[in-house]
Amino acid sequence: MEISLILADDHVVLRKGLVNLLSNHGFQIVAEVGDGIELIEVLKTSKADVVILDISMPKLGGLDAIEEIRKISDSIKIIMLTMHKDVEFLQRAISLGANGYVLKSTGEVQLVNAIKQVVSGEVAIDFGISEYIQEDFLGNLETHKSHPNDNLTVSLTSREVEILKLVAKGYTDKEISNRLYISVKTIEKHKTNIKKKIGVKRLAELIRYAVDRGFI
Repeated sequence: MEISLILADDHVVLRKGLVNLLSNHGFQIVAEVGDGIELIEVLKTSKADVVILDISMPKLGGLDAIEEIRKISDSIKIIMLTMHKDVEFLQRAISLGANGYVLKSTGEVQLVNAIKQVVSGEVAIDFGISEYIQEDFLGNLETHKSHPNDNLTVSLTSREVEILKLVAKGYTDKEISNRLYISVKTIEKHKTNIKKKIGVKRLAELIRYAVDRGFI
């Protein structure tokens, strides 16, 4: 099935380059826009599987655009393609409903894989910012060790915590399977149990939960 995309970035050269690159990989480009307001207007009349947008855009920034997109559709996937490595931007984007966070410095293959990941229901986080996440939340992690969340300690098994950490870092089910030597089906079951225990439904909420509690 052909995956359809809408691209939003105010840098024309970059946007045109993305159109060519992603078209060559078999993606259908429904529309390309240069600001957040235009993006929202396009989404009111056009459908796509994935929206790829920058954080820094004129008229309506990417983070504010996420909120507007979610008012229109809860099912469309959202990938932030940005130069911002700051954890605050990542956390804010995921909490608002983004499904992926990819740096503009990422490779072609990684971007293509991120698109496929979010379409399949995964959350895609660029490994290029994983070190920043770990450094930024190191203090929080120590705090949680000293004052653990009782509900989390009691309700999640050690295997579930292990899987939660890997999911939050952007690993796919297949990658987790290879890493932990358990089946994809088992991982899916664990993820379902984790979401039930902590009271969330979407993977984006699972990511936010892990980040808020210093697990990555």
